[in-house]
Amino acid sequence: MEDGAPQCTCPSTCELSEKRSQPVCGTDRMTHGDACQLRIFACRLMRDIRVAHEGPCADDTTTRMPYQRPRKTTRHVSNHVTNRDSHSTLPYGDVGYFCKSDGDCFVDGTYCNSGRCSCRPGYEATADNAACQRSFDIMLSDAGTGYMIPSFSGNSYLELTKIHHGNSRITIEMTFRPLKPDGLLLFAAQDQTGNGDFISLSLVDGHVDFRYDLGSGISRLVSTSPVNMNVYHKVVAQRFGKNGMLQVNGGHEVSGVSPGALRSLNLKSPLFLGGLPIATSKVVENIGTEKSFVGCIEVLRITDEKNTKDYSLVYPASDDINLAVHIDECMDNPCDSSPCQNDGTCMALQTTYQCICPLKYSGLTCTVEQTLACESFPCAEGATCVDLPGGKFTCTCAGDQQGELCDQKIEIDVPQFNGASYLELKTTKNLETALNFEIWFLSTHPDGVLLYNEQDGEESGDFLSLNLVDGYLQFRFDLGSGMADIKSSFPVPLNTWNKVSIIRNEKQGVLTINGAESDNGQSKGSLKQLNLHKKFYLGGFPSAYHPDSGIISGFRGAIQRVYEDNILVDGLYDSSISSAGISPYLGPPCPPESNPCTNGGTCVPVLNDFQCRCTEGFSGKKCESTSVVRMKSNPVSFDGRTYHRYLNNINEKFRAESKNSFEIHFHTLGVRGLLLLVHKSETVAGDYLAIAINSGHLEVSFNLGKELSTELFSLRSPVRVNDGHWHTLTFKRDERSASLQVDNGDVIYGSSKEGANQLDTNGDLWIGGSRNPPEGLPKSYRSGFVGCIESVYVNDSPLDLDTDRVNFSPLNFCDV
Repeated sequence: MEDGAPQCTCPSTCELSEKRSQPVCGTDRMTHGDACQLRIFACRLMRDIRVAHEGPCADDTTTRMPYQRPRKTTRHVSNHVTNRDSHSTLPYGDVGYFCKSDGDCFVDGTYCNSGRCSCRPGYEATADNAACQRSFDIMLSDAGTGYMIPSFSGNSYLELTKIHHGNSRITIEMTFRPLKPDGLLLFAAQDQTGNGDFISLSLVDGHVDFRYDLGSGISRLVSTSPVNMNVYHKVVAQRFGKNGMLQVNGGHEVSGVSPGALRSLNLKSPLFLGGLPIATSKVVENIGTEKSFVGCIEVLRITDEKNTKDYSLVYPASDDINLAVHIDECMDNPCDSSPCQNDGTCMALQTTYQCICPLKYSGLTCTVEQTLACESFPCAEGATCVDLPGGKFTCTCAGDQQGELCDQKIEIDVPQFNGASYLELKTTKNLETALNFEIWFLSTHPDGVLLYNEQDGEESGDFLSLNLVDGYLQFRFDLGSGMADIKSSFPVPLNTWNKVSIIRNEKQGVLTINGAESDNGQSKGSLKQLNLHKKFYLGGFPSAYHPDSGIISGFRGAIQRVYEDNILVDGLYDSSISSAGISPYLGPPCPPESNPCTNGGTCVPVLNDFQCRCTEGFSGKKCESTSVVRMKSNPVSFDGRTYHRYLNNINEKFRAESKNSFEIHFHTLGVRGLLLLVHKSETVAGDYLAIAINSGHLEVSFNLGKELSTELFSLRSPVRVNDGHWHTLTFKRDERSASLQVDNGDVIYGSSKEGANQLDTNGDLWIGGSRNPPEGLPKSYRSGFVGCIESVYVNDSPLDLDTDRVNFSPLNFCDV
């Protein structure tokens, strides 16, 4: 009880049984050391923060008072870390483990120093690297005695009882002795994350900096002259209503007025001296410094509307102190002379000191400049270089890199998700009125999102989600007038491959698992269009989910294939726009330790079965048979759902062509399907060239930039080719003039409109179909080709349909 009202007290430590639990990602999108630390953090910030999922967040937004920063050469995608000297086997986040930021270190009292999780100055790791304890020599110097005047090292802070009656008037008097010209002296706030009202005292470039915000803007008062180092100063900071006053050492008063009409200061957090346990980027922006105070604070007196309080800073006797972190005695401190140069941190020992130097410097007082290994950019592009002591370095690899220098590519044919992963892919279709997705997946956990998209990050906007909840699949979408909620009638088996399809047509939705009976539903209200970005996310999402999506956590497992409108999304990882936390799946049906394909064959998973891509001279289910006619010489099979991408000049890209020549030997029974496509624009209003089967006849259409989308140029052969026999098409274009011939039949001639002679494309050549054909093509061009293609000649040169590919769709062959 306090002032007759009940008070809640937050715990300051976790039970021993909870300290070794794994890190968790909170609903605040920040990584916390464990669930207990999350509860303490939420309690002290007076915010409703819960566990979103186990494991670190995909995009950790935590910012701590920095000690050292790694030198970053390029971007990073995951936390695959390689050390030039040794490979760590420590548990993730323990003392000594590789790190990129303080958020990677989960042991209490650790921070990221030179690429490894280290104990704060004055502390050392326990034998199992699972905790930090006071260094033996420090314990000798103040064993059991505490301190009379607190000394702050730049990694220290005091948490004091909060200010209760400072709404309309508050006066802060402080006596301090600084050793560094920058650092936080005092901070209290409405919300410890930096949102709302706050009041702060700091040193910024040697000047005393007094700031407060009543909710309508920051008022800043700065001393006219800088303060001297290593001598005591008295500062008086006063705020009454909107007005403020700052005085240093009895000198000139600096005054100011806060903007806006608000006049009351609402403070709910504890009062912090010398630093903060966690400083968000918003807090750093508000107070004007990211550094903690170095020096001593002898006196703190605060006067509010009701009384004057002299805070006792004597520890552990003081009742005003909630928590003291890395505080030492100020008297007879060997660091008083500020012996450490170049931003080195001084650590007081019994009768001497030790300087902890930035990586750029070494020596007793950090005066010896040295060259950093990362200045030569030794890590491969896409990796992050982190300097280590002694001129060494470590490379933090991106998700598809490995090796000491991250210069070896990891092939990710089947992406694996860890609960904090995601893939962002572009959708090629307009999802407004209809959509059709099929996903082949294996889940190791009963909860997790498979597919997600939303409208502009709006909590009340349209969204689409396919999500596992307690083992059941849940298909939801909202068109803006009420949500459709379709749940599978049976749970999905875990640790095995499954196939799910979702179809939406206006308000109607259909969910089908492994070909079983479908579950149906519809959205509410009258709206029929779904407004989403032309992209979708697999396995997770880099921001907060729509509150109605029902998503509990990210996906844990693997995704083998995705079909959109019955067209395979080729190379999920390689075609993604962005990704996080993705690794290669190495489980059944193609485990690398027991490859079912013999004689050097490559295993290609097909749900719970597999196909073997055999090397030359072998064939059979497992490549066990010697083949007189090598499989690769057989015609390539197309099923209407797969297609292959090549360079439009076989070995290189030509983005501008005045001439084209194609010859294709094929057979089919299909009445429609795209055989070949080159293009640049997303619509037929731009340049493109397409060869397709339309109503059983061969047809060629192209635009050099002058055709109207409503009057497309085309050549059509009178020969019907969907008879199952082998046919050869020959197409030639010389600027505007074009010709088409089937087998030895008559040659069909035509010319496009005047004004353009050159075909401009992105340099990609698609065979068998395309996931993203230009909008405006006839319907038959948007279907994939079904049949066999034996040979393709591009500009009179043979195209190897296997080895010349630049994508990773499964390659199947027709019988001879």
